Amino acid sequence: MQYNRLKEEGNETVTNCHGLKMTALDGTMRLTDVADTEQILRLVQSIPNKKAEPFKLWLARIGSERINLSKLRGLCKKVKNQAYTQ
Repeated sequence: MQYNRLKEEGNETVTNCHGLKMTALDGTMRLTDVADTEQILRLVQSIPNKKAEPFKLWLARIGSERINLSKLRGLCKKVKNQAYTQ
């Protein structure tokens, strides 16, 4: 049901999931859908459910914090390099 709705809306996430064989608890190899980070985030964004909103907000906050941390690390690296070359 979700798959058909997403396909109708033109969402390509459902077609970009690839199968990967993984070992199940019973020892058999089962084909499992896998996706990269971008695909997972696009899938989460497409969920039209009020119960998903807290998760979406949390994900946005964590993403923002990670970006800010990355920028801060880059700035620290520049300052360190400038101090080292002087």
